[in-house]
Amino acid sequence: VEHVENEFARLFSGVPSRKELAGRFFGKTLPFQGKISFDGDTVLWATSEIQTYWNSRIYSEYSSNGWITGSSDKVRIGPGHAPIPPQESFNRIPIDQNVQVGFDTSNLFSGGNLQWVTRPIEAEILQPKQFEIDMYDLSEDDKFPLEVQELAKQIRYLVNEAHLVVGESEMDKLPRRVAEISKLLPSDMVIKDILPKYKEPGPSVGSGTPVRIDSLVLARKNPIASDIIAWEFIKDVTINESYSMGSLVTNVTDRDLRESSTNYSGFVKDHYLQLPNSLPTRVVELALQLTAEADTPLDKAFLIQSFLRSDKFEYSQDIDVPPVNSDGVDHFLFETRRGYSDYFASSMVVMLRASGVPSRLAVGYAPGVLDEETGMWSVFDSDSHAWVQVYFSGHGWIDFQPTSKWDIARRNPDTPSHVDRVDLGPSESQINSNLLPGDPCDDPNDPRYVEELC
Repeated sequence: VEHVENEFARLFSGVPSRKELAGRFFGKTLPFQGKISFDGDTVLWATSEIQTYWNSRIYSEYSSNGWITGSSDKVRIGPGHAPIPPQESFNRIPIDQNVQVGFDTSNLFSGGNLQWVTRPIEAEILQPKQFEIDMYDLSEDDKFPLEVQELAKQIRYLVNEAHLVVGESEMDKLPRRVAEISKLLPSDMVIKDILPKYKEPGPSVGSGTPVRIDSLVLARKNPIASDIIAWEFIKDVTINESYSMGSLVTNVTDRDLRESSTNYSGFVKDHYLQLPNSLPTRVVELALQLTAEADTPLDKAFLIQSFLRSDKFEYSQDIDVPPVNSDGVDHFLFETRRGYSDYFASSMVVMLRASGVPSRLAVGYAPGVLDEETGMWSVFDSDSHAWVQVYFSGHGWIDFQPTSKWDIARRNPDTPSHVDRVDLGPSESQINSNLLPGDPCDDPNDPRYVEELC
């Protein structure tokens, strides 16, 4: 029922209704859609001393048709239940926020890494990936991360070709091989299940006794810092009701992000470097060309963000749905170059992943408009938005803004006063003006030159 409800609400969200409903619906799927429109209603009133996006949901899995929320567990938070799970929060500062909603909703709109909230809630936590490796069929291997593909080769060797122990019985082979396989696995991976073939009853082997491994299910361990993809209220918040929360918002500098480790965990790589095999090659080639001069993930993010914010692309809500059997990002980048934030943000995430940078799609609302006298942020229906979050070890997820209609996501570009700025590397504006000057279409030898775009 929940699946049908989510699908119906998303697919028909652009169809006029006899009853006006404020607030955009962010379900477990985010398909590439055509024409959309918003009204001028205020959907949220908020107090926050620092400008933030109002996050409703995270999407981790990309397909040519749009985005899917990965498999998750729901954990109830509050008295008598679990505490709020830890999140990566280097260089973040605590602030208090209050949100009054202009529509009935079960969604909590968070302004950072949530620390406390005044209403009972549930956290939707992304599950680790599992991989079923068939010992005799390699056809599904290309869907695995590269690390798992290599593991599959080694495991098959142990199971199918490794030396036999003299005098070893059929009953002893399986546990020995399982023990050998366990030694191959990285520290964050375990054997979840073994699916064996069975031998017919015989004098030495009982009925149903496993005598060989048919397939093996591997699973990542849960990370220490939970990956929270959505918050929901146990009881809906109704129109004009409010809630207060404490959040940790980033105060990170460009230097901090450049120094962040790129030794990503298996969990992060499994979920946030994922791309479908159907992704057109020219999307990957464009990503690699745009980031050819970048030394760090931050610089790659700057370059791709600036490319999408350039005048080569047009913001428009009046567009057609991508053609059947096309890839939404490919169609946007190379055919129309017109779209709204879903298309801009999706393109940046896909190109970042193609260049080896873990990233994901966030949806909710842009910060809104601040009333200087009251200190209140008014968030409108038209602030419904999708943006990009890039992963930096220790710091967690940092916002980026590839859609030119909105200002670049707030982040502290400065460094502590005792740090010499000469050694910090280029800022975003310096990257644009110094590292890669001019229009790439002026020079076919420019690493950013792409024939289809120029």
